[in-house]
Amino acid sequence: MKIKAVLFDYDETIVHSNMDHVRSYVLAGRKFGVKITKKQVHERMGKSAINILSEILPELTDEDIIRLRDEKERIYRRMISKKDVKTVVGLRELLEFLCRNK
Repeated sequence: MKIKAVLFDYDETIVHSNMDHVRSYVLAGRKFGVKITKKQVHERMGKSAINILSEILPELTDEDIIRLRDEKERIYRRMISKKDVKTVVGLRELLEFLCRNK
């Protein structure tokens, strides 16, 4: 079987990163003086950051949502750059299979 292309989502497909995303939302909220709970974020995982924040904080302006999203991303990227991110089970085998069948 020849495989021409493969497209992966990163979070929870390649690495276990959902909890880091959740923490980064909570920390960004604190920095902006708004309360964001882990539960609120967990209930919305899989949606875009803009949608998650807009649903949790409908009182914020679009500009504030974008600023909060950008801060959340800065926190998340800083967080994962300082740790050993764990890949999902079976990733190595899948990548090896794809390499053999290109």
